[in-house]
Amino acid sequence: MPNSETRILLVDDSDDDIFLVREAFKESGVAHRLDAISDGEAALSFLREDGNRPDVVLLDINMPRFSGFDVLEWVQSDPSLRDIPIVMLTTSEQPEDVRRATEGGARDYFRKPVEFSGLRELACSVLDRWGQDRSAGREITDDAGTSDGDTSA
Repeated sequence: MPNSETRILLVDDSDDDIFLVREAFKESGVAHRLDAISDGEAALSFLREDGNRPDVVLLDINMPRFSGFDVLEWVQSDPSLRDIPIVMLTTSEQPEDVRRATEGGARDYFRKPVEFSGLRELACSVLDRWGQDRSAGREITDDAGTSDGDTSA
């Protein structure tokens, strides 16, 4: 039986932002699994592991070790991963960052909303666009803060 929950990989170095994104996705009511990674280098390791293929990656730009642009470039250069949708989720409004992300293969670019309601709308939009099961009422699983790629349920 195929997995009906949407797998989301969130790559962000802000614990506060990770918490808020988790809450926004929980409130969506749509079956999902959200894995959170706190830096680009760890994200690359996570994506290399069997069984860790997300339906969509939410990627911050400014992070330690490898930036979001570094991760985007690496994913796009790997034939086995380049079809995973990458959505930039960042505080940057710089036109150069938007251009670089879209030319680099990002499917979308969102500035992190200031209000939680905006983040909730963004979560619903992501699940609607890349979700595996758009029907509400299914159990939601959510990784409880793992940043090392260990997401066993």
